[in-house]
Amino acid sequence: MRKIGEEDRCIAYHRWVNMKQRCLNKNNPDYRHYGGRGIIIDKEFIDEYSNYRSYVSKLDNAFCDGYSIDRIDNNVGYTKGNLRWVKDTVQRQNTRIRVDNTSGHKGVSLTANGRWVSRISHNKKRITLGTFVDKQDAIDAYVKYNSDNNLNNNVSVCE
Repeated sequence: MRKIGEEDRCIAYHRWVNMKQRCLNKNNPDYRHYGGRGIIIDKEFIDEYSNYRSYVSKLDNAFCDGYSIDRIDNNVGYTKGNLRWVKDTVQRQNTRIRVDNTSGHKGVSLTANGRWVSRISHNKKRITLGTFVDKQDAIDAYVKYNSDNNLNNNVSVCE
C-alpha cells in the first residue's frame, strides 16, 4: 500500500468538512438527505479532524486511487465500524430506496402499462434488465444482475 501523503490528508480534510456540513448544517442543500434524516457523526470525529483522519487512514484501501469513504449501512451515520473505502461503483449501489419508489425494492418500478421494469446503473450506464408481468421476476432480475456482476457491496483490494 502506498504511503499517505499531504494531498491525501487534504482530500480527507475536505471530505470531513463536507460530511459535517451535510449532517450538521441545516442550511446545507444536502442536509435533508443526511442530518435531516438522522445521519450522525461519531462524537470523536465531530470536533477533531485528527481523530477522523487517524481512523479512516487505518481502514483497508485507505486513500487508494478511485476509492472513497462509504457508509456500509446507508441508514447509519459516519461512525466507527460503519465506514470503509470502496470504489465508486460499489458506492453507487449502496444507496437507499428512492422516496418515489412504489415497489419497495431498489431498481424495480411499475410502468404505465402495468408491467414491472427492472433497471440498474452500472459502469456509468443505466441498464434496463427487462419488463415483467410479475413483480418478483423483476426483483429477481435485479438481484441476479447484482450477483453476476459482483455488485453486492463487494469490497475489492486496492491495486
